Amino acid sequence: MTVGDHLANGPIAQDGAFIERRRGVRATTRAISGYTPTDDAGSAWLLTVLEFLAITFASLAAGVVYSQLVRGYTGDLAVFFGNGVLVAALFSGAMRARDANRGLRRPREFESLRDLFFIWSGVFLFIGFVWFFLKLDPTYSRGALVSFFVLGFVAVGAARAKAPELIATYYHPRRFAGHHVLLIGAKGEPALSALNTELGFTGCAQVTEIRIDVAGEWRTDLAAALREIQAITRAADHGQICIAASGFSPAKLNHLLDGLQGIPRAIRLVPDASVERYLHLPTKSLGRLRAVEIQRAPLSPAQRAIKRAIDLGVGIPALIVAAPLMLAVAIWIRLDSKGPVVFRQRRLGFRGEPFDIFKFRSMRVLENGDEITQASRNDARITRVGRFIRKTSIDELPQLFNVIKGEMSLVGPRPHAQAHDKTFSGLIGNYELRQHVKPGITGWAQVNGLRGETATTAQMRQRVEFDLWYAKNASIALDIQILARTALEIFRQRNAY
Repeated sequence: MTVGDHLANGPIAQDGAFIERRRGVRATTRAISGYTPTDDAGSAWLLTVLEFLAITFASLAAGVVYSQLVRGYTGDLAVFFGNGVLVAALFSGAMRARDANRGLRRPREFESLRDLFFIWSGVFLFIGFVWFFLKLDPTYSRGALVSFFVLGFVAVGAARAKAPELIATYYHPRRFAGHHVLLIGAKGEPALSALNTELGFTGCAQVTEIRIDVAGEWRTDLAAALREIQAITRAADHGQICIAASGFSPAKLNHLLDGLQGIPRAIRLVPDASVERYLHLPTKSLGRLRAVEIQRAPLSPAQRAIKRAIDLGVGIPALIVAAPLMLAVAIWIRLDSKGPVVFRQRRLGFRGEPFDIFKFRSMRVLENGDEITQASRNDARITRVGRFIRKTSIDELPQLFNVIKGEMSLVGPRPHAQAHDKTFSGLIGNYELRQHVKPGITGWAQVNGLRGETATTAQMRQRVEFDLWYAKNASIALDIQILARTALEIFRQRNAY
């Protein structure tokens, strides 16, 4: 199947209406006008200029202010300026390389901030080596460099955050100024008029439409259209050709693209909205083919191995450290009420595999069947010891054995009782996706305050949405973040009863 097959073979027209009307049109015209700072060379250069200005100013400001406060004079402005230019050159070059390797995929906000911090830190490690270890300029203060690191990071972060708005406001509306844009589309296709309207806001000198009849004598109509296109492009010195793919069959779109190859103009193919929505996703190689990754595996084999190493590396020492506390709690439970110290309940784990979860017994009942009533606030079934260990999450400590056995992980969606799984899987879409990763002692839902009773389907749906987000975006960095936030949640004790 050809490129044209993939781009043209999609549901675009329903009862003569362009998919999702204006929203679909605006999504499609990003292929022409663009709104991301690094979508084209001009935008990338503007972003680089903003970064250079922010970094250079931060270097001057940090150097002058630090020198004035500590030494009583402004310092060497030439050194501060030169250092700022050097850092700006290294940082901007590294960021452009990152953007180039990223391809069409748009990074998440967390990824952008992470990359920004690591690249910025790496540049300063290099600068520190050059200045201090090689002693190129012993007069440059370490304090000034540290101040520059902090102020510069804030400045370049602000510049990159503001860049999309500035570029969209002052650059993109003038990108086509003085240019002629030739729009080609299928006769009767509303997408063409919609694109023409959108281009009217970009400052084009002239927009010309060529509508090809796809229902008549295709070969004759295409030949006539190509002759007209040749005549128009010869008359206009500058410009480009934009093709609205919707309305053309795969074969006819390929014929059109082949016929335009001899025209010395930039040619841009605007896919229909059903295809455009996937262009920001990463692609993977399938032999000589490229495939769009609609949904990635939660973790790669290497990431699963690292996650398992973290589970064992943290779980075993944690179990050893917590052993005295667990022994004391076990004795307390035995003295407080009748029943086993450890409560076992059958739950579903990774890929739906059942396992017995371990918890310190905190209630007077041992429910483990088809009917299980969730604990609620001021529940009479909870023992005196149980109220304390549930509120402090001490009742979860025996699950460290589940982690060491490999049935659970430190971080993952909390496993629910099988009775609740049966109930909510029929009420909440994609509920089973939670089992694409190992269940955890703590999870993304818990650190966002979604603990305790889920008395309604709406409450459970909200919690499951967080679990599903984690299952689709699981990473080692996210696990570390969740572990750090879990400590705070234990002290906050939200919805813990």
